[in-house]
Amino acid sequence: MAPLWPYPVNTELTVDSFSPELVSMVDPSHTTASGTAETVSYSVLWGMTALENTTHTLVASMAVGGQFVVMDGLMCCLRFFSSRYSSFIPFFIAIPF
Repeated sequence: MAPLWPYPVNTELTVDSFSPELVSMVDPSHTTASGTAETVSYSVLWGMTALENTTHTLVASMAVGGQFVVMDGLMCCLRFFSSRYSSFIPFFIAIPF
């Protein structure tokens, strides 16, 4: 999760050994000069599914030619197994700054 901006802002996300993915945070409905505030306070911008139920590493890095790395929060889902059932437990992590 991250805000949307009226000028180019993007972050490159990589999970484990998958190829990096460029995540754009540009609000296409607004375009102004750089330096103004975000136009949308938060938005779900990226996701990954079908990961194995094991430990993963997420790396957020500056994209080539970028000026910022932005991430306000993560939404994750843990899968728990027992002999009687399995369940998914969603949770949210806020990134303090």
